[in-house]
Amino acid sequence: MRNLDIPGRDGSMNPGRSGSLARATLPLLACLMLVLIVGTPAQAKKPVSDSPTTSATIMDFGSQPTGSQTGGRVLWLTNSGGQPLRLEGLTLGGAGGEFPVTNITCVAGMKLKAGESCSVTVAFQPASKATYSAVLTFVTSAANSPHPVTLTGVGI
Repeated sequence: MRNLDIPGRDGSMNPGRSGSLARATLPLLACLMLVLIVGTPAQAKKPVSDSPTTSATIMDFGSQPTGSQTGGRVLWLTNSGGQPLRLEGLTLGGAGGEFPVTNITCVAGMKLKAGESCSVTVAFQPASKATYSAVLTFVTSAANSPHPVTLTGVGI
């Protein structure tokens, strides 16, 4: 990279003066200006006006005998903002096999208008005597995405 000769505060081109500092900081300043003008990828992707909410952040199924399944519990994702909200994905991580999804209206790619909701119904079916947890995550176009919901249950 070639150093640019930038005059110091005193107008001289003396490298031992403030011009050296200016040469060293010029690439950094150029990068910062680019970020300020263009924006970051997250700013370009996620509109700030969206405001989704989930009906719960933790869904505890309590204790359940092994080999049996609880009734399904409904988890809602609601667009509580004023702009359309795009659902980009839905993931289930952790002990996902013990938390079967029994019904779903939230589909990747769908758009929720202001006030609209979609749902995921989840049950708990422990395979053995243990404590289980998983995370169901809604990924949306909102600035505060993702929206995780922790699922917990104990096999007895």
